Amino acid sequence: MTDLKKNPDGNGGSLSNQEPGRLTEAIRRPSTESEDHLRLYNEYGSEVIFIVSKELVILDVTPSVEKHLSCRREELIGRNIKDLADSFGVLSEEMTSAAVENVNRFIADPNLALSFYEFTAGDGRQRITSTTKFPLVREGEVIGYISVARDETERIQAERELKQSRANYEAIFNAVNDAIFIHEVETGDIVDFNQRVVELYGISPEEKGRLSMDRIVNLPPPFSAADSQNWIRKAITEGPQCFEWLAQDKAGRRFWMEVSLKLTEIGGVPRVLAVVRDIERQKSVETAIRNAERQQADLINFLPDATFAIDTAGKVIAWNKAMVEMTGIPPEQVLGKGDYCYAIPFYGKAQPILIDLLLKDDPQIETKYTFLTREKDTRIAEVVAPALGAGDRHLWALARALFDAQGNIIGAIESIRDITDIRRHQAALHENELRYRTLFEMAHDAIFLLHGKHFVECNSKTMEMFGGAKEDLIGKTIDHFSPLRQPDGMESAEKCEEKIQLALQWRPQTFEWLFQRLDGMIFPAEVSLSGIELAGQRFLLAIVRDIADLKRSIAALSESEGKFRALAENSPDAVLRFDTQQRILYANEAVERLAGLPTADLFGVRIEDLSLPTPLKQMWTEAIQKVVATAAPYRFEFSFPNGTWVDWILIPEINPDGKVAAVTTSARDITSRRQAETERTKLEEQLRHSQKMEAIGRLAGGVAHDFNNILTGILGYTEILQLSLQQEDPLLEHVAEIRRAGEHAASLTQQLLAFSRKQIIIPRLVDLNELVANSQRMLGRIIGEDIELRFVAGPDLAQVKIDPHQVDQILVNLVVNARDAMPSGGQLAIETTNIDLDIQFGHLHPDIEPGRYIMLSIHDTGHGMDEETKKRIFEPFFTTKENGTGLGLATVYGIVKQNGGSISVYSEPGMGSTFKIYLPRVESAPTGEERPVRDKPPTGHETILIAEDENMVRSLAKTVLSMHGYKILEARNGGEAFLLCKKHGEKIDLLLTDIIMPNMNGKELYEQLRQLRPDLRVLFMSGYTEKIIAEQGVLDESVNFLPKPFTIESLTKKVRETLDQPRPN
Repeated sequence: MTDLKKNPDGNGGSLSNQEPGRLTEAIRRPSTESEDHLRLYNEYGSEVIFIVSKELVILDVTPSVEKHLSCRREELIGRNIKDLADSFGVLSEEMTSAAVENVNRFIADPNLALSFYEFTAGDGRQRITSTTKFPLVREGEVIGYISVARDETERIQAERELKQSRANYEAIFNAVNDAIFIHEVETGDIVDFNQRVVELYGISPEEKGRLSMDRIVNLPPPFSAADSQNWIRKAITEGPQCFEWLAQDKAGRRFWMEVSLKLTEIGGVPRVLAVVRDIERQKSVETAIRNAERQQADLINFLPDATFAIDTAGKVIAWNKAMVEMTGIPPEQVLGKGDYCYAIPFYGKAQPILIDLLLKDDPQIETKYTFLTREKDTRIAEVVAPALGAGDRHLWALARALFDAQGNIIGAIESIRDITDIRRHQAALHENELRYRTLFEMAHDAIFLLHGKHFVECNSKTMEMFGGAKEDLIGKTIDHFSPLRQPDGMESAEKCEEKIQLALQWRPQTFEWLFQRLDGMIFPAEVSLSGIELAGQRFLLAIVRDIADLKRSIAALSESEGKFRALAENSPDAVLRFDTQQRILYANEAVERLAGLPTADLFGVRIEDLSLPTPLKQMWTEAIQKVVATAAPYRFEFSFPNGTWVDWILIPEINPDGKVAAVTTSARDITSRRQAETERTKLEEQLRHSQKMEAIGRLAGGVAHDFNNILTGILGYTEILQLSLQQEDPLLEHVAEIRRAGEHAASLTQQLLAFSRKQIIIPRLVDLNELVANSQRMLGRIIGEDIELRFVAGPDLAQVKIDPHQVDQILVNLVVNARDAMPSGGQLAIETTNIDLDIQFGHLHPDIEPGRYIMLSIHDTGHGMDEETKKRIFEPFFTTKENGTGLGLATVYGIVKQNGGSISVYSEPGMGSTFKIYLPRVESAPTGEERPVRDKPPTGHETILIAEDENMVRSLAKTVLSMHGYKILEARNGGEAFLLCKKHGEKIDLLLTDIIMPNMNGKELYEQLRQLRPDLRVLFMSGYTEKIIAEQGVLDESVNFLPKPFTIESLTKKVRETLDQPRPN
């Protein structure tokens, strides 16, 4: 048994008041104990009776205990109640404790004889038991007690269900949205009401049972308290009543409500039940519906088409004025009537019509209409109405279903229009069209109609003439069936537009025109074009007559020379005709324009007598001879002395004997094409060069980056080794040599990075005049005393944005080249100036964008360069020197391009060289000063997180910074650094990270860590940035950066400088 507890619902046992005395009497009588027990068992056999000693030992128990506790009577006798849970498990510990507590309370106060217990019986059901205890007295002394246990489960559960039922009734009664009153039958007073009444009238719930009708009904008749009493009496005497009532709520708002009264019994007492529902909104809706119906009726009534409507029963619910005018039947004769009465005015009898198809499909109805279409809930049809007026009337009808708000069909509406006159006009028009079509199709000329420029109609002759079907012509324009140009040289499209515009201005046009059939054959025609108006729109009528036969007849009468002249004079090409002796028989005007030869003076002149260069005359003569000899066309290109290039085609004219009688030539100006080809070749060469430089640059940049990582470790550990050796140690000099070699390698990698435009730079606004002036002493030492250095500073020189160190690199590399080009001495001039490059300059130099620049010019008087050398001077590793690296000018080229500039070179063998560098001009002045760095010892105690994928660099940084007092956390990549930072519970002062790392670069890592530690400082390091810090590898001035390879001093100084800066916001 489980879950034993004292039952809070128990408030009395099941024993009568006489039973305790009877039990006590039975115990006290001087009979044997067994006889007394036997009598008790028989009398209370359905209940469990325990006889318990003062010491709580069970002396006896009735057999019914086996039913209630699922254990044998013999197992309980002689056991102490306290032990039933621990040693035997008959009762739960909770029930055992409760039983002992109740016995002790009973011994202390015999009035506390009744107790209740709720527990789980052996069959698993919840049971509720009451126990009544009686003292067991012998010779005036209490020696124990008798406990009678009775099953109270059904009684108490019934009481609970009744209580719950009452609660449910109250909840429902108060939850309904209607106000409910319960009236006393005799007086009509309100004896009960629900929560809605409280909300509606402001009545206190405490007023139940004493509330009169005057309290809530205070309007004048017929809505007074007396009127309400009359309604209640009617409900009592006549039966249930339902009526509308004007009420007033606690706020003074008047509203309509529906009242239902009914006489009923509540709790066995007659009562009048009043259910009150607020119908104010319903009243408003009904009013709105009536207004809408009135508006709808007005709308239908004023429709221009005859219109009527029916409901689902087929009764007429609307019949407008136009319907009255069409049928002569007033609305009062049909409204409310059914049986298809609305069909009688049209067909002379009642029958289903179009509107009925929306309520019920009927194939028989559809057959009566000459035309019918379905569109969802709409039907459109045409029909002949025999009964409507004199003669048959043609009617057009549109019927549509009517729906309610829920989408249910509530009827249908039909509009009818008399289209008899329209159909008569259409029939007459059709007859005229047949006559027109017959003449149109039988004409011997092509006749077609144009709207604007496009064919909209044509006859059979037109299709025959142009060699296509109708669909091949409709929608096309005249110039679509014309050659590109007409015989006068004018483009067909342009000339066609001109003729059409004149005809549209009512100015008829007659002209000859060359047409082109769909199969490509061109034929001449005579065209008559005139404007006409159809249906209020302007069209063009074209009548075309094929005059090819006529033209052929005329042409047969003309000499072949005439034909040739007509063609040649209109040709944009230079046309010449020679006889077999190279004499000119014909020259058109284009010859003078192209070759500069006067056309009027050329007839009969031989080629050898022309005022042309001898090689050109020889070329012409040989070409003519070749065509005469081979009787085959010949073609070649050549140029005139004025630079004009021509494409010359020579075609033999064969006489009936099969011999060449003359040679006709056509020369076309192809100068623009040749220039374009030359320009394209030049641009292709520049593109190949750019791609080659880009590929080499990528290779150089990648190699330099990897070398920087290696050199960082070499130089770093070399420096550590130097610091660990004594000054007198003989190994110190060897270590110094290693360091010098590493530094030289680092210098080479910097040149590779500069060339590949991946060098880390910090650009700022600078004055080139100042930088060049400050570099003169250094440059003088480079070139020596044999070379004269001269610097011409441009006046009012604007500023450029560039890293000053890059300017030094440009100057040094170009000056060194100039020095090597002047082994015997010479002059070297450096010049600066403001310069504006216009679009014309850009055309001559395609690799330089037009704009405003600062030009830095370096000119030497050395041995100069040939064209082949100039083409390759900016290629990396290309050199003309015995010990050159080939990176000097490549480095200059990379720096200039990295800073958005351009470089050009002018040089000839023996004439020296001039390099001109164009850097974008910046008009604004420098903003701000470089932030000061405090002079502190390069040591510290802060915690630094190092993120570097190169093991040697990471190990070196850790070693150096640990030597200088810092606490180090290290990670091999960005992901590892992020997890380490997230797990590390203590403060991290600085992130020292490489920029280029797999998966997550340094910038991305810092942005992620800022989410965890907003005040984290960062110091980036890299050999190049690959656009990570900023586009084109340019380093923003606000970013802390440490270039590789770094020294111990540069590392510790930059770390200390970064840590001493204010923490980021």
